[in-house]
Amino acid sequence: MRRVKRALARARRFFRRGEPGFAMIVVLIALMMLSVLGAASLLFMVSSMRGIVNMKPEQRAFLIAEAGLYAAHALIVEKGTQAAPFDGEILGGKYEVDVRPVGNSTTEFIVTSLGIYEEGGTVYRRKLQEQVIYSGEQAFDALRNYIFFAARDVRMEVENEINYIPIVINGNIRAERNVNLYYFCMNADDDAFTVNGSVEGGSSVTLEAACRNRFEGWKVKPVEVPPPNPYDVDGTNVQVYGDIKAGSKVNPSTPGIVTLKVWSGLNYESATRWPHEGNGKSALFAAAYGPNAGDRKWNIVAPQLQEMVARPLDNRGNPHDRIYRGNYVQARGVDKIYIPQPNFEYYKLLAMDQGNFYDVGPGGTATITGNIIRTGTSSMTVYYSTGNMVLDRSTWANPNTHGVFVCEGDFVAVNETGMRENCTLQVIAKGNVTFDSRWSGSFTNPLTNSFFLYGGGDVTICMTRFSRQYMQATALRDVILTNDLSWSFPEFNYRPPQIDVGGWPIDIKVVSWMELPVDME
Repeated sequence: MRRVKRALARARRFFRRGEPGFAMIVVLIALMMLSVLGAASLLFMVSSMRGIVNMKPEQRAFLIAEAGLYAAHALIVEKGTQAAPFDGEILGGKYEVDVRPVGNSTTEFIVTSLGIYEEGGTVYRRKLQEQVIYSGEQAFDALRNYIFFAARDVRMEVENEINYIPIVINGNIRAERNVNLYYFCMNADDDAFTVNGSVEGGSSVTLEAACRNRFEGWKVKPVEVPPPNPYDVDGTNVQVYGDIKAGSKVNPSTPGIVTLKVWSGLNYESATRWPHEGNGKSALFAAAYGPNAGDRKWNIVAPQLQEMVARPLDNRGNPHDRIYRGNYVQARGVDKIYIPQPNFEYYKLLAMDQGNFYDVGPGGTATITGNIIRTGTSSMTVYYSTGNMVLDRSTWANPNTHGVFVCEGDFVAVNETGMRENCTLQVIAKGNVTFDSRWSGSFTNPLTNSFFLYGGGDVTICMTRFSRQYMQATALRDVILTNDLSWSFPEFNYRPPQIDVGGWPIDIKVVSWMELPVDME
C-alpha cells in the first residue's frame, strides 16, 4: 500500500485539474491508480494464502482461479475490449482466463477463470465466472458533460413579479427521469430564461413559459445583459438553444415525452394562480431560433411530442402566445451514462491531516465559519464532518484558495460567503446540499469563481443568489432550481470540477459471480 500512497502523492504534486485537457489526465492517472491498487490487492491475497499450510487442494485450486479473476481486472483496465485470453502461475498451480465483452459493449465483460492445481497425482480444477463493468473514462460522464445532472429529476419552478434580467444557463442539463423547467412572470419583457445547451430527460422533458402582463418599466437594463431574441414577444420568453431529448435508450419502458407549453393572461394555470386578465404574451423557443443564428434549428428527439398553446391568436386575430420549435425526430434520444462516486475516506484523511476533521457523529452538526485559508501542502483545504455541516459567514481570505467541504449528512450554506479571485467552493455530501435564500454570495470577481456541488440526496440552488459563476452540480436524487427577488445577474457557466484523482476512483464493478462445474481427474 506504500506504492498507492506514493502514487497519490505524485498525482497531487504534479496534477492540477484546472489546467486544459484535465479530463484525459484524470483518466490516465485513475487507470494507473486502479492498476496499482489491483496489483496491491493481488499481492496481499497471495501473501495471505502463503500462510495457510493445511489448505485442501480443492481450496487451493479455488484461490488460484480467484487470482485469475484479479489478474483479468488489471488486464481490462489496461486493454479494455482488446483484452484476450491469458494464463499464469501462482501458488504452485495455474490459471487459465478468458475475457470477452458482452455483445458489442465497451464497458461490460464476462470473465471466466479456471484454477488448476495438482497434488498426489490428482489434478484439481475450480472454474469461476463473473460479469463486470469497467466504465473507464466514461465514469466521469455526468461531471464532464452536464452543468446540472440528476439521477432522478431536475425541477425548476420560477415565479417572478418582474422580469428585468434573464436567468442564463450556459451548459447541458440532464435527468435520468424527468426535466421540468417552468417560468412564470407577472410583468415580463424580453428574455426571461435561457439555456445555451441541450436538455435531456430519460423519461420526459417539460418546458413551460407563462406571463400575465407586458412589463413597461426598464428601458435601459440595470446591468449588461445579452441582446433579446428578435423573435421575442412582449412578455415572457423562455429559450433552449440546443437539442431536446427524451426517452432512455437503455430503458425502453420510459415513455419519452417532450411537452412544450405556453400560456398567458387567464389561460391554463393562471386562472387559479393569478385570477386577473393581463396583456402579456408568452413564447417558448424549443431548440429553435437562436438570436445570433437567424432561423437556425436544433433537434427534438423523443418518441412523443406534445405542444400546448393556450392563446395562439388575440382578439384581433394577431399572433399571441407562440412556440418556435426545432426539427422533430421520433426516436429515443437519451444514451446511457455513468455517475462517479466519491471516496469519503480519502477526504477524511486529508481533513485530519489539515486539522479540519469534525467527529460530530450522525445527527450532529459542524459549523464552519470565519476565514477559509490554505492549510498544509495540498492544493485543497478540506473540511470533513461525520454528520451534517453548515457553512456560515465564511470568507475565502486569499485568492487561489480551494475549499472542499465534505460531510456524511446534509450540507447547508447560510448568510454571506465572500470569495476572492480564482477561488473554488466544492461540496461533497452523502445527504442533501442546499444553497437557498438563506445564503448569499459576495464576490470580488465572480467570473473567476467555481462551484462544484455533489449530493447523495437533493441539490437545491436558489439561482438568484448567485452571480456570474462557473458551476457543476450533480445529485443522486433531484436538482431543484428556485429563485427569490434578489437583484442579481444569475448566469451559470459550465466548467468541469477540479477534483482530486484519489477522491474519485474508477472501480471495476462485479455485477454477478458464480462457480461453474468442472471435472476432477
